[in-house]
Amino acid sequence: VLKTLNLLRNNIGDEGATAIGEALRSNAVLKSLDVRCNGISGDAAQQLATAVLASPSLEIFGSVPLKELRANTLEKLDLSHEGLGLPEALVLAKLVEGSEVLTSLVLWDNNIGEEGAK
Repeated sequence: VLKTLNLLRNNIGDEGATAIGEALRSNAVLKSLDVRCNGISGDAAQQLATAVLASPSLEIFGSVPLKELRANTLEKLDLSHEGLGLPEALVLAKLVEGSEVLTSLVLWDNNIGEEGAK
């Protein structure tokens, strides 16, 4: 059973991201998914982020610690130099928005762009 899928720097683009997002909807075992540095943008990034947030089994998305953020157990999170893109930024924004304990978030030197920084 596949529990980790690492597609880092594989040029999957928007089409690949959309396909992965669709596949996540019916996958209940994947724990780690990495699609960093793949040029995912716009609607594809949003669709993938939505699928990641809806996946109960995913614990890590790129280098974003989903499990800990969902559990509200992180006070500090440094994701500097991690190659985060728009999908990771969208997921992170949603999870940080509901955090009651996170007091420090560092995102130096990533590729989240203007849309991810909103």
